[in-house]
Amino acid sequence: QGTAIGAAINMGMKSFDFKDGTGKAMILMTDGENHEDDAVTAAKAAREKGVAIHVIGFGSPQGAPVPVYQNGKQAGFHLDSAGHNVISKLNENMCKEIALAGNGVYIRATSANSGLGIVMDQVRKMQQKTYNAKSFKDYEDRFQFFLVIALLFLLTEFFISNRKNLRLSKLKLFEIEKP
Repeated sequence: QGTAIGAAINMGMKSFDFKDGTGKAMILMTDGENHEDDAVTAAKAAREKGVAIHVIGFGSPQGAPVPVYQNGKQAGFHLDSAGHNVISKLNENMCKEIALAGNGVYIRATSANSGLGIVMDQVRKMQQKTYNAKSFKDYEDRFQFFLVIALLFLLTEFFISNRKNLRLSKLKLFEIEKP
């Protein structure tokens, strides 16, 4: 029994779109026990395609039984085919090799620090793709010229409106005739 870390890396690689040319990263959280495939080769292949593999190691190098949970509560420990407790040990050497081959960083998680903050800092440094970019154009205001002309016309109308235009006075548009 064990984890197929290489298969997990290969499956993760299928989810990337390699056409956009932006930086890509995979965060692998594992105890480093790899019994089924070559994880280092998979990490090198990921690096060649531009994907960084960052590894966060969980567990203890001394090992501990793997708990089994039912309905959110521990119901015992995982047993092997012989009925013995399965002991999971942190294989830091494997975790470091995968991170090195994948051009990433290795962080050992502890009860006080998950290591995710350090890995996320590395991811933020990568080339990023911008989504939903909006551009704005700042137009220069040129209304002042027309405002000055309009004010001049208004002032001119104010000064000449006291004169009566003879033609308009003959029309009597707004006067009511008395019988």
